[in-house]
Amino acid sequence: MNFNDLKIFIDIYETGSLNQSAVNLGYAQSNLTARLKNLESEQATLFFIRKYNGIVPTKNGDKFYYFAKETLGNLECLQKEFKSQGKAILISELLLNYDLNQEQSIDIGKDNVSVKKTKDIPTESLKNKYDIIYSFQKIVNLRGFKEDEKALKAFYLSSANHEHPETQNFFVNRDKNCPFRQKTLHDF
Repeated sequence: MNFNDLKIFIDIYETGSLNQSAVNLGYAQSNLTARLKNLESEQATLFFIRKYNGIVPTKNGDKFYYFAKETLGNLECLQKEFKSQGKAILISELLLNYDLNQEQSIDIGKDNVSVKKTKDIPTESLKNKYDIIYSFQKIVNLRGFKEDEKALKAFYLSSANHEHPETQNFFVNRDKNCPFRQKTLHDF
């Protein structure tokens, strides 16, 4: 038995129909029937009586329904608790990619990460509560945060036989607040 089987069982119980549950869950009816039979076999009991107009739960089906609801409710609470142990982080996509590839201080499985465009970070930082904010720009009117400034290296590479740097073509992104865009346009 797995948690997905419990979700399937609950939907079948609540709809009273394998056909409707198949539609709700996006499975083939034969797949749901097989999963239900497997679950009944594992528990060595019959959960439903099949009738021409649907299915009706047995007493054991009723008991198992309350067990499944409570178990999935407990799982949801536990998952929320685990997730709440992570940090609430606001970051731009570029800085997130940098962190994941270089610093590795963010745990995307545990932390609650909100990714926004660089230009939207100051506004977003005032809307919600964050434990950590990574930004290319200084955010004014933000209280309760210690500010650390770090520098990222940027490399401009060209082939060895390209002699005139002033004629180089560079691709820049559209985000006018992006410091790499600003630096590239400034330097070249």
